[in-house]
Amino acid sequence: MNISSSDYANNGTNETTSASTSCYVNDPFSLKLGRVIAYSVVIFASLLGNTLIIAVVSKYGRARKTINLSVMNMAVANLIITTVYMPRLIPMFLVGSVWLVDGDFGYVLCKIIPFLHSVAIIASVLTLLTSSLDTFCAVVFPLKHLFTTRVSRFAIFLTWVLAIGARFPYFLSLRTKTSATGKQTCGSSLNKLFNNKDARDIYYTFLLVSFYAIPWLMIFIFYSTIAITLKTGKTRDKKGLQLCV
Repeated sequence: MNISSSDYANNGTNETTSASTSCYVNDPFSLKLGRVIAYSVVIFASLLGNTLIIAVVSKYGRARKTINLSVMNMAVANLIITTVYMPRLIPMFLVGSVWLVDGDFGYVLCKIIPFLHSVAIIASVLTLLTSSLDTFCAVVFPLKHLFTTRVSRFAIFLTWVLAIGARFPYFLSLRTKTSATGKQTCGSSLNKLFNNKDARDIYYTFLLVSFYAIPWLMIFIFYSTIAITLKTGKTRDKKGLQLCV
């Protein structure tokens, strides 16, 4: 969540990914109310669904433990987005992109909320990647037991370390600012942080390639190989071609 007023966003050193205040403020009250109700339902459904997933997997998910660890990790990432980021959008529907919490606490929230949201997104993508790799190993190399519980736990730990590290520059660049209209906003200025007018473009190109394009390409390759393996009915191990079990 990168929230900024039009004054803040139009500055060349600031990110421009958030909506302008006018996107929501000037809408009819009935439309605002409809958005709030609909979004509240989504938040409740996400909280309930992901909490149930964690509870069920914790209690009954021992049979296929590695894939269940990935499922639980995905649910945790979803809960972070649901509890940290999504509630912020409700006041945004009503008053626009004004940052409502003042003082030091508001500054801390400005640092934490967008950062945790962005970390959870990358962690979700990497979890999908590890899950696809787990399935790939189970189907294509069923006799080797490559993706053990220990490996799965380390992979999950690594997804969060990579996600936090990748978004740490964003965390450093987040800050509150009072616009010319007297409204407080929360925004990011990567160009100013690195004292480089191209820093933002370089950083987001790196994120796009490293944590979206490459992972999704690998996921596509893994599942394509799985589909081919299941269709042909053959797997590979050290002894050669074996029938899938």
